[in-house]
Amino acid sequence: LAYDVPSALEVLPGQLKASLRFSPAATIDLRDAAHPLVQRLDEYNAVATMSEKDIRRYWSVAPAPEAHVIASYDVESRPPALLERPVGRGRVLLFTTAVNSSAWND
Repeated sequence: LAYDVPSALEVLPGQLKASLRFSPAATIDLRDAAHPLVQRLDEYNAVATMSEKDIRRYWSVAPAPEAHVIASYDVESRPPALLERPVGRGRVLLFTTAVNSSAWND
C-alpha cells in the first residue's frame, strides 16, 4: 500500500492494518468529542447526521504514538473512527471510513 511507506507513516495519524466489516452496522460516536472540527460540524447539524449513519466498512488502524483519537465507533471494542496527528504547524486528520460514499459502506 502507498499508505504503508515511511514517508506516509511520518504524517498519518495511524498505520492502516486491514479493511474490515461491521455486522451489524456501527455508528460513529461523536457525542463527547470536544475537538474544534466536531464543534464546527455541530454548527451545521452534521454531527447528528454523521452519528446516525450506518457504517458497514472501515479500516482498522494502529494509532501513531503522537496521534489522538477524536471519535470511535459505537461498538464494544471502540475502534478509532477519526484520528488526528500534529505535523509541523498543522495537523493531519484520518477518517477510517468513507465520508462521501454510502456505496462503500454498503
